[in-house]
Amino acid sequence: MSFHSPPPLDFIPVQVCDWAELVQKQPEFIHRPIRKGRRLLGIRYELAGHVWLQRQFGDKYTPGQWIRFKADGQDKFRWCQPDGLLLDSEHKTVTIIEFKYQHTDGAWWQLFKLYKPVIKKLLGPDYQIKCVEVCKWFDVAVRPTQRVILCKTLDTVQAGDFGVHIWKP
Repeated sequence: MSFHSPPPLDFIPVQVCDWAELVQKQPEFIHRPIRKGRRLLGIRYELAGHVWLQRQFGDKYTPGQWIRFKADGQDKFRWCQPDGLLLDSEHKTVTIIEFKYQHTDGAWWQLFKLYKPVIKKLLGPDYQIKCVEVCKWFDVAVRPTQRVILCKTLDTVQAGDFGVHIWKP
């Protein structure tokens, strides 16, 4: 039996990315509210994760890169910001990283139905794209659309798999 989790209510998936570009600055319309409680835990976890990955991978790791794109034949611009991109230009692979304090099926939607098609357009067909959710707490009861592959390190994820790496700082 196959199970498919529905997308988050405010999520707009990308079927085909028509055009994409890296943007150096946050869009002007983005305003960050003050976070409290569990949201603040998630932000702190992500920030610690950026430090961890920058120490481990140096310049190959880019946190929070803004991307402007057009998709699905629409003429309007859209924006996205993957939590992290780990680029290995020598092997033509990029690992898209989504930090979640607690494992969630929303990570799959973000990785595979937003970031992956946009990054594929950005880098071209020669690049393999790997998708990893990095989380502190993993819950086997959360059943995303694709089977989870638990990975001990980020380099063990295969292109096409939904990798989950449990990281506890």
